[in-house]
Amino acid sequence: MPGKALKAFLLDKVHQYLRTHRLVDLLGACGEIDSAFTDFLPDCIVIDQYYVPTRYPDAVPGGLPDGLPSKAEAEEAVGIAEKIMGFVQPQLL
Repeated sequence: MPGKALKAFLLDKVHQYLRTHRLVDLLGACGEIDSAFTDFLPDCIVIDQYYVPTRYPDAVPGGLPDGLPSKAEAEEAVGIAEKIMGFVQPQLL
């Protein structure tokens, strides 16, 4: 859900958002408003590698070797998502 949080931030601040699922792109747009968002670039790169192959398994031939992230990778991605959402939420109140 970090994508939704980033889109909500953009809607709140500039009343529009990029129509993409790539967190790196959304983060870049948020970073133009508040440079603190750029701290999350490495995190967004991690999550972006899982989105398309797990949501659309046939979209990327050879995407993920086993088809799904490992448990450790999934836990890391969830932790990152929570961190991003925790950063964005107070800015929307």
